[in-house]
Amino acid sequence: MRNASSLLLILFILATTTSGTTYSIITSNEKILNFFSFLLSGDVNFTIPSSPFFHRMFHLSAYNLRITNSSSSNPVVIILPGTKEQLLASITCCKNVPWEFIIRSEGHSFEGLSYSAWNHQLFVLIDLMNLNRVLVDVELKTAWVEAGATLGKIYYEVSRASSHFGFPAGVYPTIGSCGHIGGGDWGLKSRKYGLASDNVVNAILVDSNGRLLDRQMMGEDVFWAIRGGGPGSFRAVYSWKISLVDVPDKVTAFRIMRNGSVTLTTGILHKWQFVAPKLEDEVTLLASIRSEPDTTNMVATFLGLYLGPKHAILASINRALPELALHGSECNELSWIESMAYFSGINQVTTVEALRDRFSTSDHKNYYKWKSDFVRELISLNGIEGILGMLMKKPRMELALSPFEGIMSRIKSDMVSFPHRKGNLYSLGYFVYWDEKDEKMNSAYMDSIQNFHEYITPFVSKGPRTSYVNEIDLDLGVMDWENVSMSGDELVEVGRA
Repeated sequence: MRNASSLLLILFILATTTSGTTYSIITSNEKILNFFSFLLSGDVNFTIPSSPFFHRMFHLSAYNLRITNSSSSNPVVIILPGTKEQLLASITCCKNVPWEFIIRSEGHSFEGLSYSAWNHQLFVLIDLMNLNRVLVDVELKTAWVEAGATLGKIYYEVSRASSHFGFPAGVYPTIGSCGHIGGGDWGLKSRKYGLASDNVVNAILVDSNGRLLDRQMMGEDVFWAIRGGGPGSFRAVYSWKISLVDVPDKVTAFRIMRNGSVTLTTGILHKWQFVAPKLEDEVTLLASIRSEPDTTNMVATFLGLYLGPKHAILASINRALPELALHGSECNELSWIESMAYFSGINQVTTVEALRDRFSTSDHKNYYKWKSDFVRELISLNGIEGILGMLMKKPRMELALSPFEGIMSRIKSDMVSFPHRKGNLYSLGYFVYWDEKDEKMNSAYMDSIQNFHEYITPFVSKGPRTSYVNEIDLDLGVMDWENVSMSGDELVEVGRA
């Protein structure tokens, strides 16, 4: 009786909060009535648009205002499974309604694909925030990680189990593990230990038929595909089994800024591209460049991590890149987990405990557009100067450069479904961000980054020009899945080719 009463209440609320057409579709469709009844009978938490919690729940983990302020972000219901069985039930009941469903691990998709329907269809949002458990096995040096766990949560739980172990993934602690690992992402330890997906040894997948499949049951082809190619094409990952890596007692971390003219910054960046990919595997030196407001200067920020003591990295960096003029006072000897807090970007002083807070950056949002490329050949001094000159004309744009090589170039390109290995010197990301809601300004900024994308064409990979699945860019095209005739196995074979 409670479920029947609750269902009637939901239908009444939907009648008063949705358009007549939408409500007519909902109430006249027995499958949709069964959908809500099924959720109620299974005690699966969910919320609908009329709930006072709905909009806060939706926007907590939706980071691109360009997407959330558009009409494409209107879920009919948000489901919040808390167990493996509830996730399975949620996906199974979504099969029987005329809405697509979208999985959200933490909502950092650059194009909002984890919380919006690009084709403006009605959709169900399955939010994995309550599936965030991390179970560490110190003896086996592994951990089972639920797909809703953030990177910060993983780092914290691993370090709490053992200060000698870590995991090579991204810098930002609020990123969800499902898409990050599934897309093959890299981080500050990847030149030493490889990608996050290189260190996955098993997974639990919920397939389109509502089955729970581990590595053996899904088969090696599918297991290959979900590590680097994105797991979304195979419905949903419930959990990853990751292999932990050894970390030293102390690492050295630094985050420094160097201001200067375009000419000065050109010289440093030109030298950086020779040096950063060739440093020892234990060193990662990231760079980001932007123009300094109201001046003719550039601001170059360098993030460095060395898996060892301060004196060694000082000697190595100053020998290879003296233009950086790195000082000992700018270097910090920390434990590995302290370095993750240091680089987290939450605020100037972040505690290790704060890494667990999945919503620590939920108020740090703006409108943005991101694009990326891979650089396979060194860019000339004149080429760098031209790129930075172009950047000077775009005050709300930044470049982000991440060096590859190290072990990345020694792992075979078909080991997982991430082909960007040997031959790639560094990734080149570039993004524009703004605060204005004015549609005219949106168009101006979008045109700005598209012009930059066209300008750098001669300097990046070609035949074909390549990008990266986690830095998704819908300008490159959208797959019409309704007209794809290949099976899942055939798609995997295409990916391996």
